[in-house]
Amino acid sequence: MFNRILFLLSIVLLLSCSENPFEADSDKVEQEYNKWKAFNIKSYTIKQQTLGMLPSSELMVKVFVVNNHITNVVDTTGIVQIEPPQFSIYKTIDQLFQDALNIKNTKPSSYSFVYDEKHNYPRYFYIDPSRTRIGDEFGYATQNLIPQN
Repeated sequence: MFNRILFLLSIVLLLSCSENPFEADSDKVEQEYNKWKAFNIKSYTIKQQTLGMLPSSELMVKVFVVNNHITNVVDTTGIVQIEPPQFSIYKTIDQLFQDALNIKNTKPSSYSFVYDEKHNYPRYFYIDPSRTRIGDEFGYATQNLIPQN
């Protein structure tokens, strides 16, 4: 009888120690987000490219952010004119972090985040919500942050 109780107690302890990967990764995102917020950068320019099935995924653009709002998006080659209605497919750094923090709730089939070593913003951000639905995956590659504060 004692062995059964010990066995059941061991299983309960093992199960309580196993960490939810979404929870652990969300904690990592939150840590990086707090590091980013410590810089208090609210206005900046950054180069960004959408990945996956988002429109204009071939374009590298420069995103202008003032007080955490996108004010302009310019194609870095100068060939494509980007109008304000199209700004919504691009993200501020805070918006990228909010989407990354949401993995805890959405539990996508796969995801990947890589952070900038200096300012801790997501340099690479990719989420595939479901393995069964092709075309739902999306992501962003960001680089060359220039603070304007």
